[in-house]
Amino acid sequence: MVVAAVLGLSHIVAAAHAAEWCDQVAGGDAALLSKGEPLVRSKADPEGGSGVIEGCIDIPVAPATLWELMLDCAKAKQFLEDLVECRVTERDSAGAWDVREQVMDVSALLPNLRSVFRSDYTLHREIRFRQLSGNLDLMEGHWRLRPFADGQSTRLTYRARIASSLPVPDSLIRSILAGEAPRTLTLLRREAIAMGAPR
Repeated sequence: MVVAAVLGLSHIVAAAHAAEWCDQVAGGDAALLSKGEPLVRSKADPEGGSGVIEGCIDIPVAPATLWELMLDCAKAKQFLEDLVECRVTERDSAGAWDVREQVMDVSALLPNLRSVFRSDYTLHREIRFRQLSGNLDLMEGHWRLRPFADGQSTRLTYRARIASSLPVPDSLIRSILAGEAPRTLTLLRREAIAMGAPR
């Protein structure tokens, strides 16, 4: 998924038990989360890439509902405003992984971002992704879904590491992609709530 390909939108490989940044926030940031607002931050990549982007949002639906939405390429344009194309090119018969191609038009200052990436799935809990080809040099990261409120709500967290040799400053790439992340998280929340509403 840029944010899906870049945010699906990317993997830093972290230990499964590692604490997420959003689980450590307090004060005003914690209050924003409780109101359903997204938190996003970006920083320079200590390993020399263009940057690291992290984000999270609390969504009042069960993880299974959110999971269904996030894995549906046909619905991806509902939460990825800049998505031009999304298609699954390979799929594991057991549903443990797939390969997707996404094209995003994220900015007039950048060419369309094309990414072919593999996602590995832990059902209703985690999506780990890494770019196989595309016009970013590196895109890897994860989405994690953690249930709370007796399993009726989900904290969705995102972390991505991105590197690019595009002829623009790394700080601009980080700014553009970090600006896209809050919109994606907010739209994911809206669409998941609509999916989970009684029919």
